[in-house]
Amino acid sequence: MKLASVSTIIMVICLCLGIQTSIAQGPELGALDIVAIKSIQVNDDKSGYYSEVVVVLQNSSVKPLKLKNINFDVRFRERDKIIPFGTAPLKEIIIPPRSEGSSSAGQVNAKLRVKIGPKEKKTIGFLIQLFNIIGNPSNSLVMILEGTGEVGTKIDKGWIYHTGMKAELEFVPTIQREILFK
Repeated sequence: MKLASVSTIIMVICLCLGIQTSIAQGPELGALDIVAIKSIQVNDDKSGYYSEVVVVLQNSSVKPLKLKNINFDVRFRERDKIIPFGTAPLKEIIIPPRSEGSSSAGQVNAKLRVKIGPKEKKTIGFLIQLFNIIGNPSNSLVMILEGTGEVGTKIDKGWIYHTGMKAELEFVPTIQREILFK
């Protein structure tokens, strides 16, 4: 009788610890957001054209988040038309938490190197078309970052990583001319 009740108590304690641990250690992806596109700079090298896009990521959680080994597909949407821009690997970035006792969220600049395409007329034509869409303030432009990779949640003595996470973030510029082209 005593053995059965002791094992029941141990199972209840383990179950409670498991539930509490999973809640405390889960990624807080709902706290992640894009708040601005700081700049878009188009460059070229031997392999073709690429763009350095600087976006401001925000974390409204009370714990830091770490994005690791993320591959972003960068797209723009103008009304019903999706315009693929390119892919951007992101090795690692830590997004600070919101300030304690404050509602202001932690922000960090993320520099995404987006591979656009080879040095061909087709790529140049695509860039001209894209700049015309982005530069026109009457267009309803949305930037979409869809990425897969690892998300780390800060714990007392390190990080817990969740692999195979997928997120799709959208950003709608309110004033498109605020996006700085270099």
